[in-house]
Amino acid sequence: MAFWWKNIFTYNRYASICANVVRKCLKEEKRFDAEKRENVFLKVSSWVNGKQGESKTLPGGGGDRSKWLKTRLRMNC
Repeated sequence: MAFWWKNIFTYNRYASICANVVRKCLKEEKRFDAEKRENVFLKVSSWVNGKQGESKTLPGGGGDRSKWLKTRLRMNC
């Protein structure tokens, strides 16, 4: 892998770009099925003194989820 390529893309970003291209090339009925599989859900739980607290389920597909998760991870570090 070229050095400049590593500085621009991570493997996850590269895989995401490839997946989007493949999805756009599919026929209409297959594309619909692939887009349904794309939705992801994230479940977050707080742990205090070794006990699990309240769990929150965050729907996928939104930029707000990423912003919330980054803020949350910064607070816990």
